[in-house]
Order: sequence, then C-alpha cells, then structure tokens
Amino acid sequence: MSNTSQDKKSTSKKRPTATAKDELLERARKAMLRFGISSQKKLQDNIAANTEIAIGLSTISKFFNQKPILLSRFSIICKTLELVNYELEIQEGEEAEKGEQEEQKGEKEQEKFDDRINYRIIGIPEKTGEEKQEKNKQGMTFKENTTVDEKLIKKLKDFIKFLRRNYTGDAILIDIRVGSIKLIIKSGSQSGLEKIEELFQSGELNKKISEENLDMTVVDVSFRGTKLFGKPQLAVTIPGNYSQAGIDTLKYELIDTSANNIFKQISPGQMLLLLLLFSFLAMPLILEGIFPIIFNDPPKIENKK
Repeated sequence: MSNTSQDKKSTSKKRPTATAKDELLERARKAMLRFGISSQKKLQDNIAANTEIAIGLSTISKFFNQKPILLSRFSIICKTLELVNYELEIQEGEEAEKGEQEEQKGEKEQEKFDDRINYRIIGIPEKTGEEKQEKNKQGMTFKENTTVDEKLIKKLKDFIKFLRRNYTGDAILIDIRVGSIKLIIKSGSQSGLEKIEELFQSGELNKKISEENLDMTVVDVSFRGTKLFGKPQLAVTIPGNYSQAGIDTLKYELIDTSANNIFKQISPGQMLLLLLLFSFLAMPLILEGIFPIIFNDPPKIENKK
C-alpha cells in the first residue's frame, strides 16, 4: 500500500509558474503600445504568428491580471514583447499539473467570455469592487484620457523642451492632429529629428522619456523630410481619444502664432525666394524712381499750322 501511495504522489507533478510584478506589467503595457498591439487578442495572434505556439486568451488575461501562469508561457509572452531581463521581475511558484484537455477547455470558455468584452483596452482587464474604483482613480484607459487639462498641457510642453534640450535645439510645434495626439514638429536640425526617429525604432525613446519622468508614451514617430526648401518635420503620436475641441485647446496653448515665431519658421531657402519675388515685383517702381523720364509720357508737340 505504501508503495502505491508513493507512486500516486510522484505522478502528481508540479510545474513552475510565474506572476508579473508591477514594474514588469507596466513595461508590458508600454511594449504593446510601442509595437502597435492594441488588444490581448492581437497579442495572442502575434504570438501564434511568431512562435507557432497557441496561447489561450485566458492565459494572457491572467498575465495582465497578475495571476500565476506556467513559466514557459510567461516567458513566451515576455519574449514576444521583447521585455529584457524579465526574469528579475517575476514571482515564481508552482501548480499541480492539469490534464491538457481540461486546460484547453478552460481556455476556450475564457475566449468566449473575452469576445463578449472585446472593448477592453490592452492589458487593462475589467474589474469589480475596490479594484474597479482603483482603476478609475488611476485613469489608465485611453477612453479616460479624453480630457485636456493643465496637467496634459504641461506634460506636452515639457516634452517639446525635452526634444529641444537633447536633440534639436530649435524644435517648434506647428500643428496637432485630432484623435490620438499627433504632434507635427519642425526643426532646422534634420539630423536631430532623424535621431529621434532612430531612438523610437530602437525602443530607447520611451525609456528616455520615462527617465525624464514625463509620464507619457510615444506610439509612433515618422520623419517627414523637407518640403520646398522648408525645415524638416517629424510627426510624433501620443495615444488617446481626444475630440476636435480638445485638440483646438491644445493648439491654442502650445502653438505660438505670433509674427516673430512665424518669421522663425521661414527657412533660408524660402526667405531667398521671397526676396527674389519681392525684388521682381518692386523693380518697376524702383526703376521709375531712378529714371522718371523713361516712364513719363513724352511731351506733346503742338501743331502750329
């Protein structure tokens, strides 16, 4: 009997699990924004496409809910999101091994549930009670980020100063587009703008923004090059769901429309073209002042006959 009991215990295997700590979870959310993965379902599809391993939505949901999942699947999620040194930010554990069919059945049921609440924003599961109140306080979803307030305005001003100080020296904001905040930034330093784009592509830009405590995330950067000898432009997108009224408020607060600032936006090439055009249009007036006889009507000769 004792041998049989020991055999049963030995067959009840334990498998290592892992739970994401707060810092790792925040990094995971930012990584999803950086890679343009807008939902847990898209993360699931991304994992399947890159690894050919199927991970259920319930497992991904547990990851973002900070619940233990199998370490092997935890690692796949972290590697897909390119979370370096994730091993240092996990809480390890173990669970009794389930039958594979039972586990898959539970995941399918969870997927049906996830489909009914597909309005979730990435990594922010629906919560109840105290957790839901806490989520509302933190204002973590895009839907809640629709309000333009003094805090947001200051944050964007500090971001422009950050770009000037570290990369361009003369970056100015010339336009803001509706929806997610798309900042159109102009600078005489093409290399500075290209550097910003390179940092975003490598994932370093958001790290530097975090180091500056700017409390914001950039989800897209696209270099727009030069146009008619103009200064190069960079489009920087910050996630959100802002109305046209909110964008108009940001334009009023952030874009300098003074004559002096407009003059600064004119590049040397454009200035030269304006001077040539002015000279061409003013030339007849100048010549008339110098040679009035040429432009005056000749005196009429009266016929004395």
